[in-house]
Amino acid sequence: PLMTLGMGMPAAQASAVLVAFTVVNIAVGPLVGQLTARRPRGRVPGVLLSAAASGLAWVLVLAPGEPPPAWSAWVLAAVLSVSGVSSSVGFDFVRQGSDPRRLGTATGWTNMGGFLCTLLCVQSIGWMLDRVGAGGAYTWADFRIAMALQGITWSIGVVGVLVSSRLLTRSGGWRRYRLG
Repeated sequence: PLMTLGMGMPAAQASAVLVAFTVVNIAVGPLVGQLTARRPRGRVPGVLLSAAASGLAWVLVLAPGEPPPAWSAWVLAAVLSVSGVSSSVGFDFVRQGSDPRRLGTATGWTNMGGFLCTLLCVQSIGWMLDRVGAGGAYTWADFRIAMALQGITWSIGVVGVLVSSRLLTRSGGWRRYRLG
């Protein structure tokens, strides 16, 4: 709906953007995995860089008062695809920083945390669209307001990465529970 109703893109072009998102995700996944395996100290900066790129991409799309050109949806899809893959680095944090006796629980919390934040974010966007949209006839302004709510969960996630990595560094947890 953001692309078709908000940006005025034809449904076929919006579908192609979503396919491209998936293709980039598949292509980038192994690359991100290799980078994080070879450069473990780059995990936190990499995740923060990915989050910053994602936030910047959303700002560039949502900032204009008028619907942005279609190419911006392609760029956004590529950036979000890489960002989505980068979120799986959280499992590396858990694996490396958790007591092996609690690894299953820690992995479960990591998995559910991502899903919970996504569901809350999607629900809040839908809730806001219902509040600002005129019976489903959404305008670009409606999408801008609703999609900006992502900034809340995005900010919480960035703060969580910063605080958690700081606590693990101070406690020696990164070294204490190294597996492998």
